[in-house]
Amino acid sequence: AEAKGFTHIRLVCECDNIVDYPFRLLKEEGRANSESKLSDIAARMRCVKCGTKPPKEWKPWKQYMHGNGGPMGYLSNSAKG
Repeated sequence: AEAKGFTHIRLVCECDNIVDYPFRLLKEEGRANSESKLSDIAARMRCVKCGTKPPKEWKPWKQYMHGNGGPMGYLSNSAKG
């Protein structure tokens, strides 16, 4: 999925909690590598809201980073101040 331009895995829980988890973070935490299958990653994830495991659905997700800290971007460390 990452080779096709996807940046995250989107997980949807039974409680309708939706989380977009970045591939970069999964790699940094040692929870995945470039050879990991999305289905294997999803099977290991647990909802932080209700504790359900695994999610009821998952899919690769492409999050666009425009850098302004809005709903689709991230604030840089210096901007969090």
